[in-house]
Amino acid sequence: MTDNTGSQSPYRIVSTKGSPVAVGYKSKSERIGEAMADLKLALDGCIASDPSQTSRTIAALARAGSIFLRKMVLGDRDDRKSRLLDDEICRRESLRFDRIRKVSKNRRVLTPIELGVSSGHFTISKLDDETLEPGPLHTIPIGKQGLKITVDWPLPGMADWTDQPTKANPWTLTFEQLFDSQPSKRLDCDSWLGQQLVILDRKGVTLKEIIRVTTNFEGAHSLPADQLMRVEGGPNSADYSHIGILSHLQVCGTKYHHAVVVATALYLYQHLILNTSIERPPGPSNIPGFSFVPNDVFSAEQKWLDFDGGLTISLGGGGRFIVHNIRAPGRSRKR
Repeated sequence: MTDNTGSQSPYRIVSTKGSPVAVGYKSKSERIGEAMADLKLALDGCIASDPSQTSRTIAALARAGSIFLRKMVLGDRDDRKSRLLDDEICRRESLRFDRIRKVSKNRRVLTPIELGVSSGHFTISKLDDETLEPGPLHTIPIGKQGLKITVDWPLPGMADWTDQPTKANPWTLTFEQLFDSQPSKRLDCDSWLGQQLVILDRKGVTLKEIIRVTTNFEGAHSLPADQLMRVEGGPNSADYSHIGILSHLQVCGTKYHHAVVVATALYLYQHLILNTSIERPPGPSNIPGFSFVPNDVFSAEQKWLDFDGGLTISLGGGGRFIVHNIRAPGRSRKR
């Protein structure tokens, strides 16, 4: 191109689309403040909520917390460059994050669900397209099948939930149950999110995956997540079945992944509040507390550890028995 003097310019003007009107600009610091204010409003609502609705309150806070964590540390569409706490801000504010607590190696094996279906059969017939009369009967066999899920207890986020709770000493949902405060061993943001939270069978599930599945299926979107199977030969989709199974584990009426997301959001919020360089939302920053006192926690009739799911019946003569195990990383001495 040439400039207005007629000389050749080494630069090329890039064409643009859209309105040339400039709109309000907000710095990352301002957007961090907004995200913290949004979560503070959710926390204030939790404190004022009905104590008899603890599970629903935690679920709502998990959805709000997942959006807060997405803005702060995940980024838009998993783009780490778009997160509000980017590398530059973390370096400038000396932000580093605590490791996930290691749980006791002496763990109890609990079974939240064990069910079975005896072999048998059922009959079907096809209706005639015109008369709607039933056609010939067909018999389809059903093989013997079952589902069993075991948990090596305790899990991360509930590290001290090892003895029978009482009213004087209940089980509490706090970020101290999930993170180990040792300043000398703190991590950068990527390493913090990449920590293994639990292992389902032989597949590790990271802290980032738990946050992401919450915000993608509950917080920021409303995608159906109740079906973990797809038709053979159908559209290829991401295999999230291990996280889907984990996210339907219930502890004291609260979904395990909700408890983890709440603890993580509270941890990050408190971490930022204590950083004097970051502007905190106006007003007192109160943190809600959640406690549980289930009965007979390690009896054979315990109901506090549950699985919100079942088994899809497989058609055909072949049987199947599915077993999954959920545990914290590291070897355990089972008892």
